Amino acid sequence: MSYSIRFTEEGKEELHKLHIENQSKIKSALKNLSNNLNLGKALAGRLLGFHSITVGNCRAIYTIDKEIILVHYAGYRKDIYSKFEQSLFKSVDS
Repeated sequence: MSYSIRFTEEGKEELHKLHIENQSKIKSALKNLSNNLNLGKALAGRLLGFHSITVGNCRAIYTIDKEIILVHYAGYRKDIYSKFEQSLFKSVDS
């Protein structure tokens, strides 16, 4: 089964902030992920229900719903989780 890949507005914006090579690598990894969900990993704690895939020094955070991989955030590995949590919980608190 192949999953389609979609981006939230924030996911698209954050992806475009990355260097063009990293953007290409993430898109390629997501394409591979759409055919093999085992390439990603489930997150825990406050990010339970989300998944991530690592590509070099970058990661993409996504959810899976029916036949869609929805990318919520993309960024550099060193700070992606803290930035995504800030973004996620800021929107919940508003």
